Amino acid sequence: MTSDVAFPDRFTEIDELTRPDHYWLTDDDRCYFLGEYTAGRGYSYSQTNQLILNFKKSLDRQGKPEWHYKQSALLQAAASFRRALGKDPPAHVFVPMPPSKARGDPLHDD
Repeated sequence: MTSDVAFPDRFTEIDELTRPDHYWLTDDDRCYFLGEYTAGRGYSYSQTNQLILNFKKSLDRQGKPEWHYKQSALLQAAASFRRALGKDPPAHVFVPMPPSKARGDPLHDD
C-alpha cells in the first residue's frame, strides 16, 4: 500500500451482528476498529491485510530491504487513527495488542 488515504478513515463498531465473532466481548462493551484483517489470506487480499502483515514484520528483518514496509505501516496506522479520531477526540480507552514475544526475547518488538 503506498498511501495512508486508502486505509479506512472512520471506526466501525462491533455490534449485535458482529459480536458473536468476538465472544469475549459482553453486550455492555463498546468496541471499534479500523479495517478488518483476514487471517491466512496474504498481503494481496486486502489493504488491511497488507498493512497488518507489514506492521508485523519481525525485528530480524531490520536492516533488510523490506524493513521500510514496517516503518511505512506504522506511520500509516498512526495517520489513520489521527484522521478517525479527528481534531477533538472523545475520551476513549485504547487497548493495544500485546507483542508476541516476551520482553527478554531478542525479537521482542515494543
